[in-house]
Amino acid sequence: MPDDKMTPLVSHKSLMFYDLDCMLNVSTSLANGYIVILAGGAPKESVLNAQGCVVNQPIEKEADNIVLGFLALTEGNVIDSCFGVSPVTSKMSSSRKYVERLKSLLLSAADENDDIRRLAVDTYIEIFGVLLQYQGQLRNLNCFTRCFRYGRLRRQAQANLERVFETLKHAIQTCTRLEI
Repeated sequence: MPDDKMTPLVSHKSLMFYDLDCMLNVSTSLANGYIVILAGGAPKESVLNAQGCVVNQPIEKEADNIVLGFLALTEGNVIDSCFGVSPVTSKMSSSRKYVERLKSLLLSAADENDDIRRLAVDTYIEIFGVLLQYQGQLRNLNCFTRCFRYGRLRRQAQANLERVFETLKHAIQTCTRLEI
């Protein structure tokens, strides 16, 4: 069972792994860098998906790469970027406090079930892939099509991010017994 300092985090339904506005504003180069860090190396190749956007195919992950990727999540600034928390700011904002509790929750869940590490790493690799796809679609818009399609693309990206995190949310809820 999680300790008292993590109890106020949130319920399973409201557990968030990112702030939508901050997440969608993570730069392409930063997202690619996080994919490399989390996957333990550079992607094998880039391929075009059905929408014509470039999607990187991550390398196969070895056990050591999973440990390093999980450390990047829990001790690094990968999750911080998903909430717009700057690593150079010493101020303890509500976002920074939430990020710290989320990292503690991930560590606690991973202590209960070793598979959480791989799932968390794979999930964050996939969400940065969703982000790259979204940004690729935005780059293909001109000033006229942006007016009509931006909202739909944003809602689609949000739905994709929520879908990707559902498995991790459920696994964490199961390991830490968060109330639904």
